[in-house]
Amino acid sequence: MAFEMNIYPERKVMRVAVIGMYKAEDGPEFAAAYAKHVAQINPSESTLVLDASELIATKMDLVPDLSAAFKAYMSTGFKEYITVQPKSAVCRMQLTRAASNVNFPSNFVDSWSPEGV
Repeated sequence: MAFEMNIYPERKVMRVAVIGMYKAEDGPEFAAAYAKHVAQINPSESTLVLDASELIATKMDLVPDLSAAFKAYMSTGFKEYITVQPKSAVCRMQLTRAASNVNFPSNFVDSWSPEGV
């Protein structure tokens, strides 16, 4: 899985885009990059945009890892969460299930643009 993280300080937004299929070995590198970016902002005043539009369905045994990621996002304490739905219907179901398992408080949308914030 590839990922891209951007901070839009004037809009108080951090965007995390995940691309491809999540694999367990992606976790440590992703977590380190996430922590580095979060340290640059005040999460309690910011919105986290999780752009999963290019995420591909993962192996079913890794769905609990997705739930754990949502828990980690919640522990960061962002003011608001927005999740861009995956284009893949199967991945969309996996992500929705993983979020539901931990009561992830996100607004699920079909698209997002930094200009629209």
